[in-house]
Amino acid sequence: MGAQNEKPDVLEGSQSIITSTIDGADAELHKVNRALHEHPELGYEEHFAHQTITSYLSSLGFDVKKHAYGFDTSFEAEYGSGGRLVIICAEYDALPDIGHSCGHNLIATSSIATFIAAAEAMKKHKIEGRLRILGTPAEEGGGGKAKLIDAGAFPEDTAAAIMV
Repeated sequence: MGAQNEKPDVLEGSQSIITSTIDGADAELHKVNRALHEHPELGYEEHFAHQTITSYLSSLGFDVKKHAYGFDTSFEAEYGSGGRLVIICAEYDALPDIGHSCGHNLIATSSIATFIAAAEAMKKHKIEGRLRILGTPAEEGGGGKAKLIDAGAFPEDTAAAIMV
């Protein structure tokens, strides 16, 4: 009976941590979002976005692998150990001539917020598992995720791959 009673407490506590983490990061997340929107880059040319996102994640203490899986503008950072792996995909490329009308700046920012907040909840509640944010370049016609799959970015032990 004890273990069943603990699950709602962890769930409620995690929801509170997630909310407070995102609220606390709000100003910086807005800066990242605005910077990406103001510097639209085409697929496989997202050098500004790559630097902006990886610098932000590094500033939060995450060990960021830049140029992941052989792609100049891909990255990954992971939190946790053991258990299942959940990958959060972040897109940040733009469309030719119209920039971020596709909203990839928003997708990237939402994915970053999800990653940092869920990692904080895992840390505070000692939740087993691995959480990874994966930068997926060239989603507008460049086949970024497909090439990352071929390069091994989504291992067999991946329980879920999501995009916010």
